[in-house]
Amino acid sequence: MFGEQQRWLKYLAVLMVVLLPISAHWIYTHWTRLPDTIRIAAGSEGGLYLPIAQDLAKDLRAKGVKVEVVETTGSLQNLKMLKDNKVEFALYQSGTASRFDELQSKVVDGESSIRFIANLFPEKVHLVSRFDVRIQSIADLSDKNVAVGEVDSGDYAMAMWLFQKFGIKLAKERIHALKFADLPKAFAEKRIDAAILTVGSRAPILMQLFSSSDQILLPILQADALTQHDVVLSTTVIPTGLYRPTDGGAPGTDIQSIALNAQLLCRDDVSTTLGETVTNLVVNQAFARRNQLKELFEGGRDFAQRKPEFELHPGARSVFEPEIRPLLNPDFVEATEGMRSFVVSILIAAFLCFRWWKNRIEKAQEHRLDRYIRDLLEIERRQLGLDGPDRNLDDVDALQDLLDEVTKLRQNALEDFSAHELNDDRAADCFLEMCHALSDKINAKMTRLRFDEKIEEFIELTQKKTDD
Repeated sequence: MFGEQQRWLKYLAVLMVVLLPISAHWIYTHWTRLPDTIRIAAGSEGGLYLPIAQDLAKDLRAKGVKVEVVETTGSLQNLKMLKDNKVEFALYQSGTASRFDELQSKVVDGESSIRFIANLFPEKVHLVSRFDVRIQSIADLSDKNVAVGEVDSGDYAMAMWLFQKFGIKLAKERIHALKFADLPKAFAEKRIDAAILTVGSRAPILMQLFSSSDQILLPILQADALTQHDVVLSTTVIPTGLYRPTDGGAPGTDIQSIALNAQLLCRDDVSTTLGETVTNLVVNQAFARRNQLKELFEGGRDFAQRKPEFELHPGARSVFEPEIRPLLNPDFVEATEGMRSFVVSILIAAFLCFRWWKNRIEKAQEHRLDRYIRDLLEIERRQLGLDGPDRNLDDVDALQDLLDEVTKLRQNALEDFSAHELNDDRAADCFLEMCHALSDKINAKMTRLRFDEKIEEFIELTQKKTDD
């Protein structure tokens, strides 16, 4: 019965060995798979955030992820939505939060829960003026109607920051927080004299504003000095004819300005798998080519990870620093730490229970040596009647037969047990010692009987010679 149970236990162990890697692979794959749905905070129509987010969503949908692109007023709202767990990813104009903090009290708490994925493209400050208005630089905006972008946008933060740096104090009624889509009409109706936009060079709104010569682009003076006030800023030049190569060009000459990077951010609880997948998508040259992201296309990963405002996401780090990528997914390792301890404890407990059960079964059943020990004890009982006070020479033959029985019994036992069992089983060792002891005892009796026989023969021979 116990042998049959052992056989079934071996089958069970083999089955577990086969199923364990399959189960481990399934669990790991299931745990590290991409989520079913994600949300990306983009921007408004007319800028680059919305079309880029939509293109990224298209790539993610190809991987089986449902993606919702959320139109927003801009960077600060995107940051707030990340912090409030309303979206998983967001496009963001670097430095927006710090510029708002500089202008007023802290506007976003919990920035430690936000992670950096990659830079996407540089955004340049565009000072756009009506052609028929006498404006040469930002300093001339003090008594003008100026569009500054929607509140909670990076454009608004940059415009307010520039007003502060140049000491411009505009009346509230002269500050117009307009959407990109409303700017062409506002210029046409002369409700605004100028606008400050911080957007990528490929933004649709720029093509609309400079489709005619009614609007002109002005330089940002003291650009080098401005970059000393914010580490994320850098100087840049908008080349002649970038937005309209004909009719005198727009701009008509190279324009000095300042620039900063548009970044893709995510929440800190975004899985490493998802973060790595999104990072690989945005640093892929096909993505940069489709969206005409020249700096990302040429600079690749070097540009993508330059000047991060927030801590790098682990998924992005595995892309930018593949040499330190761990063997197992960090999220999986962290999430299963408690489970692994529990499983190990269960396995140890199961092993100890199995050993206890096995020992209990073995003790409850007759040991295979019990039959041999009973036979050995019977031989020992029989030899007690020999070599007694009434012993005779026939006892030698009887003792020899008993000795042969002990030898055969020992041989049968040795054939029935393997060397491993003999080495590990204390009962087998005791049985062999009993066989040796009984054999020595029988041999001693046989020797004594033979010696007594010789003594008697010697006495009889001596008496016979004396009588003669």
